[in-house]
Amino acid sequence: MSNDQQLISDSINRLFEKEVNRNVLESFEKGQHPESLWQLIEEGGYHRVLDVESGATWSDVQPILRAIGYYRVPLPLAETLLANWIASRAGLSECDGPATIIDGGTLEARAQAGTFLLSGTANRVPWGRQAQRFVILCKIDGRWIACTVGAGNKGIASIVPGANVASEPRDTIRFDQCRCDEHAHVDLLDEDPVRTYGALVRAVAMTGAAESVLAQALQHANVRIQFGRPIGKFQAIQHMLAEVATDVAAALAAVSGACDAAGGRNAWIEVATAKVMAGGAAIRAARVTHQVHGAMGFTHEHMLHYGTRRIWSWRNEYGSDASWAGLVGAASIRRGGSAFWPDVTEQVARLQWQRNPIEQET
Repeated sequence: MSNDQQLISDSINRLFEKEVNRNVLESFEKGQHPESLWQLIEEGGYHRVLDVESGATWSDVQPILRAIGYYRVPLPLAETLLANWIASRAGLSECDGPATIIDGGTLEARAQAGTFLLSGTANRVPWGRQAQRFVILCKIDGRWIACTVGAGNKGIASIVPGANVASEPRDTIRFDQCRCDEHAHVDLLDEDPVRTYGALVRAVAMTGAAESVLAQALQHANVRIQFGRPIGKFQAIQHMLAEVATDVAAALAAVSGACDAAGGRNAWIEVATAKVMAGGAAIRAARVTHQVHGAMGFTHEHMLHYGTRRIWSWRNEYGSDASWAGLVGAASIRRGGSAFWPDVTEQVARLQWQRNPIEQET
């Protein structure tokens, strides 16, 4: 970790450790948005770390995404980082406030009077009702176009609230001849950038959530007395927790590699690996930590579910483990058996994205 990354990591962890507590999470579950926490995020500039002018990389932002998962932050910070990164690369104006990203593949974009009119429905938009700006990525005539739409745009016909298992907003937004506030060509090297980078932010956050629930299980195992001694002294419990710790360490290595590759050509290969590794490690962490906590861990009053429900939700967003594994497997098959080991040792740099039926899952 570089000095800059360490500074970012230390500051964001101090902020979330102080500000994200049981009261904040319980209030969020009841529909109260933590506005004061978002103001602190804006004051620290964390939502703009990936702006082009900052010179920061995805590796620099990894500690923020990891902390979002570890502290179960109930805010659209990951989505805002991604939306601002795309808008910044397109040269669009900067904007404070929560933002989110929309895959324009389900929308119709029609050119008119120097701008684009958007029509159609975007499903399960993360934090749609809280966003002040939508960054919509459309492929028009073979080029990626980033469009921005403010939350007050009259072309937004409706926002129907929805939620994932973790109670995070996943809303349905309908556009009716919505005139873009701004638009510009953006140079992206991915066939499906919203899915790719959405999977990246979820993979990093999942590793943080897995670390969090593992820490809770370790603490519980050291204080829960059974048969006259802490359950953490039993070999079976030690073995279960050690396996989870190994899985999480491997996932952390995978997401670090994906962040290093992000922004470059064929970054999806590294992202796919990270999403599969993080998803597998996180789901095993959720299962084992609930087992270690026993019936106590399944109660709403316990803090464990704030991490495990996010794991269960994030694992299937922007492509499941199976869809990403199938995509990498199909690419490897096309390359042939003789290329398998060179591709592995050379970070599969020559594999090319190609859609297939298993990849259509979102």
